[in-house]
Amino acid sequence: MVAAMKPAREDDTRSPSVVPPQGESYPPVSSPTIPATQRPWRTFLIVFAVAGILTALLLNSMITGQEKAQDDAARRGNVSLPPASSAEAVKTGADAVVVDFNCWRDKYEGHMHIDGHARNTSGRLLSYVEVDFNLYDQSGAQIGSTMANISNLEPNGVWAFEAPIVEYWASSARLIKTSAF
Repeated sequence: MVAAMKPAREDDTRSPSVVPPQGESYPPVSSPTIPATQRPWRTFLIVFAVAGILTALLLNSMITGQEKAQDDAARRGNVSLPPASSAEAVKTGADAVVVDFNCWRDKYEGHMHIDGHARNTSGRLLSYVEVDFNLYDQSGAQIGSTMANISNLEPNGVWAFEAPIVEYWASSARLIKTSAF
């Protein structure tokens, strides 16, 4: 007896299959697809994996941030660039004085900075204060400059400034001027 290829039932939309002899039945050719709503374990695993990855990234950034904050607090001990001369550590503008400044390299980002303090000596509110520095290489040649500024420095107030240094090869900095009005 030869079996004919035809759908098992008239309403069957699956591919045709071999019809079994009368009175017998064969198992289905392929198992039906299970909808996603009936596979919660797969969704759970995906959500769990994504949550784990995000948690690991968050913890890593928190730890790195704490280390950076501790390093920033101790950066005065990691000085890489001295002022050009100690006599220039204090320079007077018309109404503001730079009390001190220090050059250092951020060990995490590799960027160099000059930080220090300036004091409003005018006894009145200063709308704008700016400190300007020239940068020099090992041979003493000027290779750039940098500055920092602030608005509304209060009377007798102290400003903790930070000026970025983009010239990686700078070996010294000199305070050039302090402007205030």
